[in-house]
Amino acid sequence: MTRKYKQMFSIAFIIMMTITTAGYSQFTKSVSVEMVYDDNSFRNYKGLSDYITQVNVYLARDFQSEALVTRLYYDGNVNVFTEYSDRLSHHHKVGAAFSRFLGSKGEALNFGANIRLSRYRDVYDYSNYGQATGYANFKAKPDDAIITQFGYVVKYRDYENLPEFSHFEHQLFGRFSWFLPTSTSLILYTRYGLKDYETQTVVTGARDMSNIGHGRGGRQGESGGVVISEQEAPSASQFIGSLKFGQSLSSITGLSFQYLRRINLSDAARYSALAGEIWNYNTEDDLFDDPYAYQGHEMSTVLTQLLPWQTRVKMGYDRYIKNYGYEALDLNGEPLLIPEDRRDTRNVVWFNLTKQFSQKSAFRNFELSLDFYYLNNNSNDPYFNYDSSVFTFGTGFSF
Repeated sequence: MTRKYKQMFSIAFIIMMTITTAGYSQFTKSVSVEMVYDDNSFRNYKGLSDYITQVNVYLARDFQSEALVTRLYYDGNVNVFTEYSDRLSHHHKVGAAFSRFLGSKGEALNFGANIRLSRYRDVYDYSNYGQATGYANFKAKPDDAIITQFGYVVKYRDYENLPEFSHFEHQLFGRFSWFLPTSTSLILYTRYGLKDYETQTVVTGARDMSNIGHGRGGRQGESGGVVISEQEAPSASQFIGSLKFGQSLSSITGLSFQYLRRINLSDAARYSALAGEIWNYNTEDDLFDDPYAYQGHEMSTVLTQLLPWQTRVKMGYDRYIKNYGYEALDLNGEPLLIPEDRRDTRNVVWFNLTKQFSQKSAFRNFELSLDFYYLNNNSNDPYFNYDSSVFTFGTGFSF
């Protein structure tokens, strides 16, 4: 399956580059570079820091007619780690997006597809995957103050070294936006997700991963392999509902609040056994913190302030209450004295300062940014009980 993805990606990339180098339509090119210091780059109790350089390249060609807008694009990035260089990874996505206008009130049918490849060095190649995504949604404006949108997304992700985790994911969503004369906006969002694993059952056994390292204490095992327990249920499903409130306080100041509820309708996510056998992995990776593996509440608030000289400040606070469907363990990999499921409460404070420069230069747009991110994850599983501070300086330009 991975070879098919590589062939499909190569063909799509060649076609896209051929079209984008042609001398017609609008061509967008942008590059961004971020330098990051993260004092807990693996997001666990060990607190191992690293310096990270992230480079992103985006290329797109737009075609527009009276009723149809088409975009062909490439989006790629590479992450280079200084202390833990084996974590080097690169990700590539090629896709096409279409918008078909259907009426005078802004009705539109949006649809598209993309292919993504993610690659890691040998030590972390269990995370290698290919992914194909397709989507379609309908957007309507029944009233000047109301916008509605309904859609469907389907994804297939293929883990070449962990086929037990390969899956289809289906999402049905709806969004209702209401804009009031008081410069207030209300956005209601709902989504049903179904994650259907490619294998109906996972056979109990060990997968050799001794080159990766071990987990903690009793979780490491003798073989250095990943013991995956048998599961008969091949799918997990989840409902998400959120309400977002936005208010313009002045012509240069805005404030927003959002509440999100995540409810598991069935619990068959495959996650915990793998995490128990691997050390120095990023605990926020989907393989180890699958959104279908927990339910709970999420709250956030954001303040946006426009400043002189094309400068913008954003600051926010996020809070997550996450209740997992598996047991919390101690640092030796043993159940707690009083057994209970894992529960995390995460608090995040963040700050962003962005400065844009005049378009009179050779670049169509040039931007500098400074970010600070502080995370406290309070968990009854001590492995996931940690703090993290991240400082980022970034620059980006399009031409």
